[in-house]
Amino acid sequence: MLKNSKGFSAIFDVSVFIVIILLCVPLIFYAIPENEHGIEAGDAMDVLTDTRLRISDVTDSDDGTVCGLYDLLAYSVYSGDKGPMEFVKSYLDNVLSGHDYLFSAEFKRKSDSIGSLAGGGTSYSERTCKVSSGGEVVLRLEVG
Repeated sequence: MLKNSKGFSAIFDVSVFIVIILLCVPLIFYAIPENEHGIEAGDAMDVLTDTRLRISDVTDSDDGTVCGLYDLLAYSVYSGDKGPMEFVKSYLDNVLSGHDYLFSAEFKRKSDSIGSLAGGGTSYSERTCKVSSGGEVVLRLEVG
C-alpha cells in the first residue's frame, strides 16, 4: 500500500509534461521555413574558409603541414594541381545536393573554376583571404 501519494503525482506530472513537449517540438520545426536549396552560398563559403587540412590530404606532396583550404586553393590555381579544387567540388556536390553552382578561385591573375550555373544564381558569396605565402586569393561561390 502507498503511504504517500506525492511521489506518484510528481511522476505523473513529469510524464504529462514530457508528452506535451514531445508533441510541441515537431510543430516548432515545422513552423521554421526551409531554404529552397538547403544552404546559402555564404554558409558554404564559411565552411570552406574555416577548413584546415594537411597539404598531403589534397595534393601529391608528402608534406603533413596543416594549413587553410584557401592556401591550398591559391596553390592549386598557381600550380595547376587539381587536388584542392576536387576537394571543394566533392564538398559542394554533397552539400548542395544536385543544385547548380559555380565556384571560382583567383590568385595572382590566374583563376580556376568548378561547377556550372545556367542563368542567374539565387545566392552569392565572395571572400578575400590572405595567403600565408603572400598575396590574396579571392574565392567566389554562386548557387542556383
